[in-house]
Amino acid sequence: MGCVTAPEPLSSFHQVAEFVSGEAVLDDWLKQKGLKNQALGATRTFVVCRKGTQQVVGFYS
Repeated sequence: MGCVTAPEPLSSFHQVAEFVSGEAVLDDWLKQKGLKNQALGATRTFVVCRKGTQQVVGFYS
């Protein structure tokens, strides 16, 4: 078994506050616009979390 979950759609219960990709622009986008854009239908964002938590460790949109 892996250390992360399968990709799933971003939702309000995912913990993104501590997400760090190494690219500040991407980190800020996820934290500030990820859910908002998804709710508007502008983007669709999927996340992977540390297994057993809702802590986001990766995403794609």
